[in-house]
Amino acid sequence: MNMTRRMTVCLIGLMIGCGPSEPSFHELHPGVAESELLPTLEELAKTGEHKEVLIDLMIGLEEGGYMQEAATISQCESLEDPAKVKALARQVAASVKRQQKNKERNTKMATPTN
Repeated sequence: MNMTRRMTVCLIGLMIGCGPSEPSFHELHPGVAESELLPTLEELAKTGEHKEVLIDLMIGLEEGGYMQEAATISQCESLEDPAKVKALARQVAASVKRQQKNKERNTKMATPTN
């Protein structure tokens, strides 16, 4: 009897553990690719509509190494005025553009020319 109980518990445990898993956060929100950060920010600066892209944009900024910009763009969530969202997106886009130019310049300077 004791062995049957153990087998039942093990089978129930396996069935629970083998059930369909929910998608992870990163599967639901893969983030905006670094090559799409500026176009996404520029679109946000035009429309002021942030509901659909905000989380993916923040993830993309963080993964691209733009931590301060990700923190800044997260403020859009609390802004209801589209004009303020647009202004914030323009500010972040300018900062990302500046940093990308600096990265390109540093890469060119670091590349040896033979």
